[in-house]
Amino acid sequence: MKAPVFLARLRKRTRRLMQTRTEVHTEEESIQSRMLGRLTSWHWLGAILLFAQLILWVVLAGYDNALQGTWQAAIMLLMPGLGLYLLWRAAAKGLAHRQAKWPLLCLLPSLILDIALLLAAWLSLMRQLMPSYPEVVLMILCLVMTFLAALLGRENGVAYGGGMLRWLLLGFLALVLLHANAGRTSDRLFPVLGHGLTHTAKTALTGVGAVWPVALFFVLPCHKDAHQFLVRAQKQPKTLLFLLPVFLLCILYSLSMAATAPWNPVDQLRVGEKLIALSRHTRSMLITELGSLWWLILLPLCAVAGLTSAGSILRRAAPRFPRWLALLAALLPGAAMIVLWPGILPRFLIALLPYRVIFPLLSGIWLCVLGRRQLRG
Repeated sequence: MKAPVFLARLRKRTRRLMQTRTEVHTEEESIQSRMLGRLTSWHWLGAILLFAQLILWVVLAGYDNALQGTWQAAIMLLMPGLGLYLLWRAAAKGLAHRQAKWPLLCLLPSLILDIALLLAAWLSLMRQLMPSYPEVVLMILCLVMTFLAALLGRENGVAYGGGMLRWLLLGFLALVLLHANAGRTSDRLFPVLGHGLTHTAKTALTGVGAVWPVALFFVLPCHKDAHQFLVRAQKQPKTLLFLLPVFLLCILYSLSMAATAPWNPVDQLRVGEKLIALSRHTRSMLITELGSLWWLILLPLCAVAGLTSAGSILRRAAPRFPRWLALLAALLPGAAMIVLWPGILPRFLIALLPYRVIFPLLSGIWLCVLGRRQLRG
């Protein structure tokens, strides 16, 4: 087969893959198809954000506590996750209210803490992978890349980017987990209750704050038009198809960490060392590099997504607020933290992480009240 013919067929098949699967005949159906694709992309991005926070909690809690109970604590987190999902499913009707911008502002503290955590983990990983580079250069690189990506990106660009990278992230994670579990025994998974039910429950309480991105499944798609999202909010059971696999992957990751070789829990490991520890247990240079690349894709993507979401919420509350200024205001707390405590997580940040779930709870209850008022009116 000649090369031009092969390239022509390849381009034709690529165009078919990029087309929508739903056949449309009218302009209204075309608009609905685009809105559905946009909503799906934002849901994929919400799943990636939730997964990143859960995995970061698994890594930090696993190395600070005993790994035998981490996977059981991950199972316990299903309950607060589903409870928050039900709350925000009812609160979605209040997103079309003209005063909905004020409840959404309650999410900013959680987003800012997430951005700070992601930036700190990203910088620590960069220091671990590139120790010869000056710390100031890596710090500036992380901050500038995050700010410019959020500033220069289109309104839905980060969502489409997350949707495109989802299979790549899942493939890299599958390779790491398969090689990490190859030849491992299940001896370290027993006793089933680990260090006891009380210890496991305390470990789960430290991860309650990591489930708060469940609210973003409903907040992120309404960046452009809350009314159009409200029309589709009645068809939200499919959101569980994005939510439940995330918790399942979190449980599998914690099980893989529990099955690896033992370590000394008193070792003062940096965050970057903890992130790549699982891939290093495979003793394969290729899998170790793939695991590092997986984190280098996941952390910047989630940092940009969190910054974009915080900027959109700020601009919805104050439309005259310049976009660059809104992004800068959301980035400054995280930037100040990595400048003052480079490469480490300060104790006050670790202490604040579980309380991130309070702000989505308050915001969801407030939106439920606004939704009932709107229905009565």
